[in-house]
Amino acid sequence: KGKVEAQCGTIVMMVCQTKIDLVDEYAQAGKQHVSTQEGEQLAASLGLPYFPISTKNNYNVTNMFEAVAARCLGAKGEETAAAAAAAEARGEEKKEKKDKKDKKDKKDKKDKKEKSEKKDDDEDAPPAGMKVDMKNPPPKKQEKKKSGGCSAV
Repeated sequence: KGKVEAQCGTIVMMVCQTKIDLVDEYAQAGKQHVSTQEGEQLAASLGLPYFPISTKNNYNVTNMFEAVAARCLGAKGEETAAAAAAAEARGEEKKEKKDKKDKKDKKDKKDKKEKSEKKDDDEDAPPAGMKVDMKNPPPKKQEKKKSGGCSAV
């Protein structure tokens, strides 16, 4: 604990024993495991809270995360709140950038579609300066049939 705090500063720590639903199975199979008693002793020796959890059975998971959040907000006070606000702001900035990019991409796609439609309309138009008898207009170009990519043999 001291080495971590020396390197990282004050951080929220706790001992979390996962897969407690498998402790008995591991013991019966002769596999190495940490017993609940060992987990409790480790937490006590470090002065940390102990949370045995099972994500499979959803045992104690919410309690552990709520305890982490409460300790983060309480342990560092304004420093943690400021860091959380900064992280949230970065998240908002990223969201705003993504929204802006999505909006631009949507506009570009719309512009490209309109340009393509205009080009298709222009192909049917007579050359500039040519008079067209509207009673007998020139024949329209036939559209190419799109192939589905499959053929029967």
